[in-house]
Amino acid sequence: MLVIMSAGDIDMDISSVVKLYREFAKFTQTTSAAISRSSSNGKQVLVSTVQTQRDLERAEKVKFTKNYCVDVQNAETCNVLFRSSPQELNNEIWNRESKSGKYRAVVRKWTDKKKEEKQFLEIWTGSNKIENIDLSSSDKHGKVYDPDGYFGCFEWSSKEDKILFVAEKKYKKAVSYFTKPSDDKDSPDKTAPGEEYVVREDWGEGFVGKHISVLCILTISTGDINVIEEIPDNVSVGQVQWMPDDSGVIFTGWQHEPYRLGIIYCPMRKSTLFHLDFNSGVCESLSSLSKASNSAKISPDGNKFVYLQTECGGPHMQCAELLMYDLNTKETVTLVEKVWTAKDGELPGIYTLCLPDTCYSDDNKRVLVNTIWTHQNTIVVIDTVTKSVVRLPSDNDCCMVLLCIEQDTMIAECSSPSRPHYLVIGKLPASGQESKMKWSALDETTPVLDNIKWKVNKHQPSTDRVNGKYPNLTYESILTYPTDVDPNSSRNFIVFPHGGPHSVFTSSFMLYVSLFCKLGYSSLLVNYRGSSGYGSDSIYSLPGKCGDQDVKDVQCAAMEIVKAEGYDANRMFVWGGSHGGFLTCHLVGQYPDVYKASVCRNPVIDVSSKVGPSDIPDACYVEAGHSFTHSTIPNEETLSAMWKCSPLQYVDQITTPVMIMIGKDDRRVPPSQGYQLYKALKARNKKVRHVAYPDNCHPIVKVDSEADAFINIYKWFNDHLPISE
Repeated sequence: MLVIMSAGDIDMDISSVVKLYREFAKFTQTTSAAISRSSSNGKQVLVSTVQTQRDLERAEKVKFTKNYCVDVQNAETCNVLFRSSPQELNNEIWNRESKSGKYRAVVRKWTDKKKEEKQFLEIWTGSNKIENIDLSSSDKHGKVYDPDGYFGCFEWSSKEDKILFVAEKKYKKAVSYFTKPSDDKDSPDKTAPGEEYVVREDWGEGFVGKHISVLCILTISTGDINVIEEIPDNVSVGQVQWMPDDSGVIFTGWQHEPYRLGIIYCPMRKSTLFHLDFNSGVCESLSSLSKASNSAKISPDGNKFVYLQTECGGPHMQCAELLMYDLNTKETVTLVEKVWTAKDGELPGIYTLCLPDTCYSDDNKRVLVNTIWTHQNTIVVIDTVTKSVVRLPSDNDCCMVLLCIEQDTMIAECSSPSRPHYLVIGKLPASGQESKMKWSALDETTPVLDNIKWKVNKHQPSTDRVNGKYPNLTYESILTYPTDVDPNSSRNFIVFPHGGPHSVFTSSFMLYVSLFCKLGYSSLLVNYRGSSGYGSDSIYSLPGKCGDQDVKDVQCAAMEIVKAEGYDANRMFVWGGSHGGFLTCHLVGQYPDVYKASVCRNPVIDVSSKVGPSDIPDACYVEAGHSFTHSTIPNEETLSAMWKCSPLQYVDQITTPVMIMIGKDDRRVPPSQGYQLYKALKARNKKVRHVAYPDNCHPIVKVDSEADAFINIYKWFNDHLPISE
């Protein structure tokens, strides 16, 4: 058990807070896991994991590998026979073992003596490196894409003679019209005069520099790279998988036209699944051309694939359908439909951005999917024959995310507010026996934080707040609280609404929330109506009511818990990011004098002025209650609706001290939004502080910025605590 210093005295000096943060920064998180057999009888497996840890001195997330040998003889227990020590990975972009385990392919970035970044593709055997190919010197493609969850992919063929990857399209070198031929070492057919300043559309926040993706196939024996030309011109290719016999590929194509909208956290962007047959050169669509279909996963027997599908447009995070395409009969069936309402204990729908890399049971009949089930990350098992859905039991009542499954052996990552992320292994029971699932920790000790508790609260909207179209909706909040504070003393209470707005808070480990708990602050995480994981009715209840329904849900939940748990109403604080920042500004504007201090991170302040520069202008229309098409432009009616839901209209009522934090490279919520609030508050002589982090985009997660932001937030709140009598 890991014992962390107790806050005890909530007036800790900053050096003590920094020390505590350093301890928490050591917690790790897993980005990927893979399983391979280490014995002929299949009773022992090798588990390879890639994990990350914050390094405050280097101001970066360090990536390292850690391996395990596990005895998996039965479904009751899995015994770890060996654990390797962590080994840092240097500049790796991709690392993939071939199916047989004979080869390993690595894409690595490297900076040469001229300070130019290059990319190399290395092929390793069990004893040495046999190939090292300079991808940067290729005239056929640009930079190889990293694992971004959308476009980036890197896969061995089944014959282990080829590797496919996705890279940026190769463009001609842009030169001035006035460049003399003698000054240009490139041949005329490799240059593009007058193209120096032409803007190329990219895919927005988190995808800067990703304009047009191309599918590349490398032949190992020759080192030749073939850029596949048969991909439709109007799509960006991603999520590519080999057909079982290497005769072609299945991929997702995201449509370009008429212009690109931000794609991260937006699974409802128009996309289609395609099959490209290498022999015929025919590329055909396998899913609806009018929907958002993606994340196809081919079954190990090669007979079918499952995929996610949602409607295009509308709220960004929607409930998805799970469909299955039979490669033999060419028929599509729906395994899990969109869920509008769900009773307690029933699946509220599938809410995920993508399916796990491996997700099939050994008999090819069941599929495992990560989803949000109200306030928990959970794993569900879907039978492709009966269409039954079963929820797997969790370990220690933690949130769980499946990382991989191989021959029914699963690796998952678990966490809760008092348990930082840790890994477990287990054997999937036979069909119908899933409730007997047993998990075993991969590490000898898993971190447990003393004196942190949490509980879920249900909230019923009062009569005046019932949504007429969706009258039966309730919502939840998660209260995380310290147990080592004198119950007779006043306790500090932070209200924390999530962003999105169609995101959700789960009872997983959150660095800031658990840190605040150790510092004597309780946090109330509110899943207002409109949150994911509670059925589609909840999601669709919010558009047109933003700035009202969500604001009142958060405020009423906060006051209910303050009263029920005996918190001191004079020690209430509020903070949030993105739409959570939008709600924070609403709360301090609509409920003056309730909160002692507030923090807004990359907040939406004025929806009407966000609509132009944001990479997701569609959200401005949808959440204000209006429809959107690519040709839509703001008019008096839509601008008025956007203004009416914006918190800036309440600026004259704000008395709470406000700290604004922005990422200077934010493409989702323009930094000008935060600065607009800063100027408005300064002009009214309100107490305000403005912090801007360079090289940070919408989530402020650069290691040094994330650390600085926490200390600033803690100090801001602590400085505004009422003076004890």
